[in-house]
Amino acid sequence: MKFKAFILSILIFIGIFILGIVIMNLAMKFIVKNQSEVEVPTLIGLDYEEAKDLCSEKNLYIAVSDYEYHELPKNVIVSQNPYSGKSVYENRTVYVVLSLGSKKVTVPNLTNYYVDDVSQILKKHDLKIGLTEFEYSSSIQQNYVIYTIPRAGTSVMAGDSVRVIVSSGSDPNAPDSLLDYPTDTDDEAYEY
Repeated sequence: MKFKAFILSILIFIGIFILGIVIMNLAMKFIVKNQSEVEVPTLIGLDYEEAKDLCSEKNLYIAVSDYEYHELPKNVIVSQNPYSGKSVYENRTVYVVLSLGSKKVTVPNLTNYYVDDVSQILKKHDLKIGLTEFEYSSSIQQNYVIYTIPRAGTSVMAGDSVRVIVSSGSDPNAPDSLLDYPTDTDDEAYEY
């Protein structure tokens, strides 16, 4: 008897759950059907307050998703999602990234730093690691930085990427010293 009551309770719960899903789907279709579509305006390059007014006119919301250093002045929109020109339903939120303004930083000297440590060091200087390239070096140990582009000491904008040139060790095809280079006179000197 208890088992039948338990099964009946579970079936009623599942029925209510399925009925709830059906009602929610119908309600959402009704809500969406009664909303009109609008085109997302171009917000990049606008001050946040201007963008807020423009979104309000189109029945859209605006929210800041992130901040980043940029050449654009402070509180100017750097990027947006969804992008401009896209058709969306009214009352949708447009997420924007705001500029913190430009900030100049100096590229640190990374020569002889282990390649795996470079990203953290650059992050501390408000920079990002860019392309990593490898070159032979007889003076810098393998997997250690030879130099960067831009070079150490250069003033750049915060958030810029720095290209890192890393040693792949000594060139196995390079002669060890000048004595290893063959000369024309060597052959003659050993002919007796």
